[in-house]
Amino acid sequence: MGFTKIVRDLTERHQREETLRISEERFRLMVDSVEDYAILMLDPWGRVNTWNHGAQHKIGYASNEIIGQHFGCLFLPEDLVAGLPGKLLKTAASASRIEYEGWLVRKDITRYWALTVITAIHDHNGKLLGYTKLIRDISERKQREDALRASEAARYEEREQLHQVLSSIPDGIISLNSEGRVVLMNPKAEEMTGCRQNESCGLPIEEVFILWSPLQDKNQLEAFSQCLAEGRQTLLPEGHYLVSRWGERQEIRCSASPIRDRDNIVTGAVVVFQDVTRARHEQRALQYQASHDMLTGLINRRRLEERLTLAINQLAHDGQHILCYVDLDYFKDVNDNAGHEAGDMVLRMVAQTMQQAVRENDIVARLGGDEFAIVLFNCPSKSAAEILEQVVADIAAIQFHWHGQSYVLTASLGAIPLTQQTESASQAMRLADIACYKAKHAGRNQLSLTS
Repeated sequence: MGFTKIVRDLTERHQREETLRISEERFRLMVDSVEDYAILMLDPWGRVNTWNHGAQHKIGYASNEIIGQHFGCLFLPEDLVAGLPGKLLKTAASASRIEYEGWLVRKDITRYWALTVITAIHDHNGKLLGYTKLIRDISERKQREDALRASEAARYEEREQLHQVLSSIPDGIISLNSEGRVVLMNPKAEEMTGCRQNESCGLPIEEVFILWSPLQDKNQLEAFSQCLAEGRQTLLPEGHYLVSRWGERQEIRCSASPIRDRDNIVTGAVVVFQDVTRARHEQRALQYQASHDMLTGLINRRRLEERLTLAINQLAHDGQHILCYVDLDYFKDVNDNAGHEAGDMVLRMVAQTMQQAVRENDIVARLGGDEFAIVLFNCPSKSAAEILEQVVADIAAIQFHWHGQSYVLTASLGAIPLTQQTESASQAMRLADIACYKAKHAGRNQLSLTS
């Protein structure tokens, strides 16, 4: 009975040992067949005990070359000098496990970026038996991550450069999406509209970019919608003012250009605008100076001839305008005796008197010196005679006193009709001058109207 039990126990023990051996062999074969990971066993001092096929494939050492060597040969020289292998084992022994990402070196001295997991192995009494070390080559992942970081850094730098450029541009810039909603505003746009970018993003452009025009145009923002719909640059017509949230008006020049993606699809628009209030004011001032007499405020000869040419070209078949040449009588006496300051005052008084005598749509011009011109638009000869006779009377009624001296003011007027037969403005001016000469020759202070 006792012998039988011993035999049975020995048999069971042998079976357990055989089962364990088979299990260990299967595990060894499984580990050895793994090629994506280097799996090795280390003794408590860091010497290599086992080396799987994946380790040989990834790192280059054959088993007989590496077993018995310290695993520090897998690290970079500078990491060896820093004592990194020993630090990793020490941490694994105390914490049971450590993960590490860093550069390792192959047999051929090439570097690769690896994820290393070191796990300490203890017996049931807590005695350190050694370590398992799993190494995975993640160089491709690191390259992708480095490329991504480099790309993000490049995009960040590009955004910073774009921000600096947008901040330095003296024009207002607003970027819109395909729905016409605000995506971006540069500092100048914020300044001119009075709206902050963080408050305006997502809002329709008409809530941020408020326009006013003397014409009260209801389609003031049509240029932007056309740009998005038709995919072409559009310009805002002149004469529009940007109204800030504080109610301030600035005359602007504005354009909208489409933004396209790689497939040439319109994905938005960029609106660029400048404050041209001062420039337009200066432009109008120059235009005024070029077309007006600065002493009297009347249009000058050049502008008169332009208006005459246009009026003659637009005359209806049976229409008629009247051109009147006005020459002040005895003005030289005022200039010679009272001086140019008095003469200038007389010219302004005469200009004002004639403007008050004619109709609202008629024009009065100063030709130079003491010579003026009047154009009566769409005026029959009889009505013209009445108006111009009144001009003669009104000028004669002017009472001019200068330093106790009174001066008599009169004027000679020569008028001609402008019809479709009138050849040019210069011809009309010559004929009116001749008519004026007739009035002077007839005794002055009168009208000579040629029918």
